[in-house]
Amino acid sequence: MGVIDHDLTVNGTTPTLAYIQNGMTRSAVVSELDTGAWTSLDPAAISGASLRAISVAVHASAPHVAVSTGLFQDNLKVFRRNGATWSELGSPGATSACSAHESIGLALDGAIPLLTSFGAGGCGLGVDFHWLQGTWQSHASTTTFPAQLTMSANGHSDIIITDRPYVALSDNGTHWVRYWDDGASAWQNLGSSLSVNASTGFDEDIVIAADSTGQLYAAWSETNASNLTQIWVKTYTTDWTSVGGKVSGPLWASSPSLALIGDVPWVAYVESDNGLNKVFVRRWTGSNWELVGGALNDSAFSAAGDPVIVDVSGTPHVAFREPLGSGLEHLYVKSLQ
Repeated sequence: MGVIDHDLTVNGTTPTLAYIQNGMTRSAVVSELDTGAWTSLDPAAISGASLRAISVAVHASAPHVAVSTGLFQDNLKVFRRNGATWSELGSPGATSACSAHESIGLALDGAIPLLTSFGAGGCGLGVDFHWLQGTWQSHASTTTFPAQLTMSANGHSDIIITDRPYVALSDNGTHWVRYWDDGASAWQNLGSSLSVNASTGFDEDIVIAADSTGQLYAAWSETNASNLTQIWVKTYTTDWTSVGGKVSGPLWASSPSLALIGDVPWVAYVESDNGLNKVFVRRWTGSNWELVGGALNDSAFSAAGDPVIVDVSGTPHVAFREPLGSGLEHLYVKSLQ
């Protein structure tokens, strides 16, 4: 059986992996690393033919998993692990105008789940925001579709909570971090745009993270005037400022993931090497983006993608998918030795 989407987080010191398993039907599975082996928290949180995107987070040692179920009603769901079972929070689910989600992001404000999603199908290229307060809630939309921040996104969005929730997104080819201003009853940009040039492209994913003081960092992919997609990182103090220069190497790059390990930015991403997508990791040394080891691909002859990097007790762990043989995508997690 193959995997069509995944996410990685940490439960205390235990890596916790969520993925959509693509068998006779699709299932949202969560596994924890126990004495060197991955153990599934059976049964699956949910099964269904249209499951697509998944995200995982932990509160009070309890894994929470968010999943997109497709179609047009109650299509974003969150489940909490209770002992040996899963229970849905806010049933029957939040409704996004998008019927097919490319990504979903889950953050927990204590026990309160907050979601951002990116998708298409009846919504443009929409980025949504929902949170659970008794029932699923959304702010006033900035478009003609409920819950939307934009219907002209260019890639995956992301969410984090520090002093308030922040949503990172690409909107009409420009990268922003936004928050809801209760006083103005409107979405506001946090500082200026992150973008470094005026060009636009596709699959310009953005991720957001914070260090131990709550200082925000964002990493994103951006296409330049030469049609080369590159990875960049900025941090926010009084405005967004670059952390060094370009993170990626000389070739086409995409799919950044960002972790602060000992308050040092680490980025996992994909870069095309002789036409083969490879997963690389770089860390900020204070003066440059240092390549840490070589490609993480399990096979030197197959492409890999969608890396997710997390901090496990000071050691970076990266989850990624890679097709082998039959074309089904297999899921791998590697740590720095």
